[in-house]
Amino acid sequence: TSAVKFLEGSWDNHDSFGYSTIQFTISGDGTASGSTSSPNPSCSYYNGKISTINLNYNVYKVEFTESCTSGGVNTIQTLTGLGSLFPADSSTATPQKLVMAMSSANEGRLFTLQAAIP
Repeated sequence: TSAVKFLEGSWDNHDSFGYSTIQFTISGDGTASGSTSSPNPSCSYYNGKISTINLNYNVYKVEFTESCTSGGVNTIQTLTGLGSLFPADSSTATPQKLVMAMSSANEGRLFTLQAAIP
């Protein structure tokens, strides 16, 4: 049994003005992709794979290929790391969140995402 199905759907992050800055789409089989909406750098995330590490703690292995363009220069790297799902808390109006921390040989990424509102 896999808990990856609980991640299925669209996830995004918003800036202080409420605009979506990054979006990820996760399928029930663990395939995933995403992109930033910022023009500099502009990044896409593909070949994403998410798999369950521990069902009891909502811990996932995450992998993506990141391709970013900034100032006319394109960089491509593989990011790997961990993700965790934090359930919604209606008593504090806290939405469900997905946190993914990944790194390459050169740098790291931390994404705090919430389920996208349709």
